[in-house]
Parts: sequence; C-alpha cells; structure tokens
Amino acid sequence: PGKHTLDFEIQAYRKGSAGNYRLSLFTEDQQLIDEAVANPGTSSYDPRLVYQSDGDETLYLQVREENNLGNPAIWYMLDTRVEASQ
Repeated sequence: PGKHTLDFEIQAYRKGSAGNYRLSLFTEDQQLIDEAVANPGTSSYDPRLVYQSDGDETLYLQVREENNLGNPAIWYMLDTRVEASQ
C-alpha cells in the first residue's frame, strides 16, 4: 500500500536495436493512462514513461514496435524501477 513512482524505459536504439517503440500504460478497465514514444534526433530516442501510482491499482503496460518490423535486429530491454513515496 502507499504511493509509488513507476518508471519504465525502453533500452533498444542506444544499444543497437533498429526498433521504434511506444509504451502505453492502461488501467484494469483498459483505459489509456499515458503513452511515451521515441524522440528522434534527441538523446532520448528510446521512450520512457513515469507514472505516479496511488498504490492500490492494477495496471497494464504495452510495448509496441511502431514500424511493424520483426526480425533478429528488432529487440528491446525494459528497464523498470519502482520507488515508494511517503
């Protein structure tokens, strides 16, 4: 219980993947809460999504490749951090 900061970050482009990803965060009822997309031409090409959670909810995170590519050069790692707040 209690509030938490949820931090999701795709690690792909900076590590050599050709994928172009979107992060989407949904409620238990499949309502979109927030999205993060790549920012081409910046140092943050891989998307990052930060959400302040009340702590008593079910959330779903969707990772989607935007160009519908699928091959061994298209991969990602998902860095997830959860920080409790008072």
